[in-house]
Amino acid sequence: MLLVFKLATWANFMNADAKASPNKGYYHAVAFISDVHGNIEALDAVLQDIAKLQVNVIYCLGDLVGYGTDPVAVIRKIMELKESGKLVGIVCGNHDYGVATKDFAVFNSGARLSNEWTVQQLANTPEQNFLNELAREPLYKEIGRFRLVHGTLNPPPEQWEYLRSKNAAQNFVERAMVFVGHSHSPALYSKYSSGKDWNPIELFANEGFSFFPKPKNIPMQIGKSYSQYRLQVPHSFPTLIINPGSVGQPRDDNPHARYVVYVTTDYNSFLEYRQVGYDVETSVQKLNQRRLACDMVLATRLCTGGSTKFDEMHAKPSWFPEFCAPEGAQTMVRIHIPTMQQEIDNPEAATSTPTPSSEVEPSTLPTITSGVEPSTSTLPIMTPEVDISTLPTIS
Repeated sequence: MLLVFKLATWANFMNADAKASPNKGYYHAVAFISDVHGNIEALDAVLQDIAKLQVNVIYCLGDLVGYGTDPVAVIRKIMELKESGKLVGIVCGNHDYGVATKDFAVFNSGARLSNEWTVQQLANTPEQNFLNELAREPLYKEIGRFRLVHGTLNPPPEQWEYLRSKNAAQNFVERAMVFVGHSHSPALYSKYSSGKDWNPIELFANEGFSFFPKPKNIPMQIGKSYSQYRLQVPHSFPTLIINPGSVGQPRDDNPHARYVVYVTTDYNSFLEYRQVGYDVETSVQKLNQRRLACDMVLATRLCTGGSTKFDEMHAKPSWFPEFCAPEGAQTMVRIHIPTMQQEIDNPEAATSTPTPSSEVEPSTLPTITSGVEPSTSTLPIMTPEVDISTLPTIS
């Protein structure tokens, strides 16, 4: 049956939400975060936003480390969330696995350099033990009705492929929500649905549609957050693949931290893409103080939302420091990872981009299956910070 996206007014949507008050209705919110990459400023800002929305539980899609300067602080924060019961599911990312196994063969020079530095920072710490344990767990997990994987289900997770339109149809799981990370760009794939701004996947017998939520390109103060995009979904769980984007190193031409919230009430279920302003300047200054050869490029990416150079679209901040790499250090080998919008505009160029093959020996991965749903509680409905005139919905 073809499900069709319809437009619903924001007013009607919020009126329905208002009925689910703390004392009168059911409310359950789940946050999905991914690709923190050692950026504690971004993670702290996202967790503050999650607390403001009174989210029940959190899932993490991997890559706690790599690139950023605070791997210990980031892992410690994740450990605390897990110990408190707030974090109920996490999968390993390719940088996590590389740091845990000290295997950097397939990383480009900048990623390898920052990962080698990360290994030194984690040496003989509880945080290193946590990462080692995470690397020994299955790379794909089923928790309730959610599916978690850092890269893809097909090709297998251990190949660390990027999920794009070219392989999305191979990754649908019927009547389940598959959450992925790795690309650092927010994306939605639906097997049955279509609507305005959704694009048919012209592969695999046209099975499925893709949508790439556009960021709000507006100045954001530290701690300020916005609803980037909302999608109303039925309680029966459609067949969807969701990429929440990156907390610590976004790559869709906008520097704000990203994550997704899935909310269920008595009356509605919806996905909300969130973007959060954080202290980018402090993150950049820390990279300058670290003085690795790759740090100027990494700092530029934080400021631009993925681009490795400043231009008319990405103005250089007045506070951006003069980076001075150690004498004799190699410069970073820059690889191009296309944004999701570039994939739509030029799929041939996007799909021809080389991607890492395998960082580990392929193996048959066990699946974690939990029949226990996360605990629920009755909490207030979130209030949007921006006006949205229309809201797509599945009916």
